[in-house]
Amino acid sequence: MVIIGKTDYDNRMNALIEESSYKKLNRNPLTKMVSETSKIIKEVSTIFGERFRWRLKVSNPQVPKLYGLPKIHKAGNKMRPIISNIDAPTSLLSKWVVSQVKILPPIQSLSVKNSFEFVEKIKDIYIEDHEVLVSFDVEALFPSIPVEEGIKALELHLESQALPQCKVDTIIKAIELCMAKNIFQFRKQFYKIEKGTCMGNSLSPVIAECFMSSLEIKLKNQNLLPRLWLRYVDDIFAIVDKDKVSCTLETLNAQHEAINFTMESESNGTLPFLDLKLSRVQGKIDIAIDHKDTSTLRYITNDSCSPIQHKMAAFHSSIHRLCKLPLSAQNYMVEYKYIMEAARVNDYRKSDIDRLIE
Repeated sequence: MVIIGKTDYDNRMNALIEESSYKKLNRNPLTKMVSETSKIIKEVSTIFGERFRWRLKVSNPQVPKLYGLPKIHKAGNKMRPIISNIDAPTSLLSKWVVSQVKILPPIQSLSVKNSFEFVEKIKDIYIEDHEVLVSFDVEALFPSIPVEEGIKALELHLESQALPQCKVDTIIKAIELCMAKNIFQFRKQFYKIEKGTCMGNSLSPVIAECFMSSLEIKLKNQNLLPRLWLRYVDDIFAIVDKDKVSCTLETLNAQHEAINFTMESESNGTLPFLDLKLSRVQGKIDIAIDHKDTSTLRYITNDSCSPIQHKMAAFHSSIHRLCKLPLSAQNYMVEYKYIMEAARVNDYRKSDIDRLIE
């Protein structure tokens, strides 16, 4: 939780709006949004079943609202824009599209679902002396993503699953509407996103994943990717020849004018990636758990009037990670002491934490 002055917050958000590709609207767009959404819902109910006519209709629709989260782990006063699509006219429609996509096999990609899958893929990798650990990051993925190309990649994926063409066409029409209605309000002023998409829209991660998957598969087929390339959303871990690091970055940034990659190389044989700290030890990758400098060890305190499940959730998660990752004895004890210190700070008993570990 971050407490920030309202004036400071508004100044940061207004600066964000001014520097982004947002178009100011002169009138409330809600009526038009509801009308166009109703047409698509009618078509969906015709193709997929009449029951969807009412399931996908929002009873009390409103224009989505913009809010920002301060990026406390980065320098400056940057805010992360999120558009709350709760009760937006297209909110239930976009969630339905996501459910239709998820029941199909995943699109071909080089992505991983979480840290555990990532570790499973790198634990037996051997690193040569002429290679270096590198992480690539897509700068502002959601605001930069070319939506049309992401939708096209998803359409090709749907067609490859032998779905009836009428269903593919209807799903794509629904996606195009949901992505075209990237409209929001802030302090009673209405805006439209001219480029990219936003966090808060259920379809944004799907479109971003489809675009990134098609991009990396194209690079792989052209033999332009390094020996190892694993991606989690917009964070990429790679093992690259030392002499080809700059060339690889240039190749990535030459793929699309809207997408810009940044890079971080290992320092003293160590590279942070996701919630892990990766170190080169005798040609293998040693795995430890990484904590940002902004970590305060502050969770829900034991004397808080909250359900016990909520209070222990952070410890459950930390201990699950501690026990499941293949940590060395030294790295295990470092993280164990970190968890115990967090328990002490938040007034939990050591015996309760040890019981979870057992």
